Amino acid sequence: MFDDAIFNTIFRFEYVDFNTGTFEVTGQNIGDEITALVFGFSFRPVGNTVIKANYRRHWTVDAIGNATINTAGFQFGFASYF
Repeated sequence: MFDDAIFNTIFRFEYVDFNTGTFEVTGQNIGDEITALVFGFSFRPVGNTVIKANYRRHWTVDAIGNATINTAGFQFGFASYF
């Protein structure tokens, strides 16, 4: 039944810095950046159907350098006939 099934694993690193440089008045680095690590897998029992699961760990630094906000969560998905 699942002779052509495909199982994939993923690892992704993400980094986005929305503002580079420093503030003119204080010389402090401008933060406003996001860093994330994502681990997951997908399963394709047939060619046009996929079941996915990811775990995402997310760190956010605001523009003025307040404490880093840490968030994490699971994402699950199912798609067919796309």
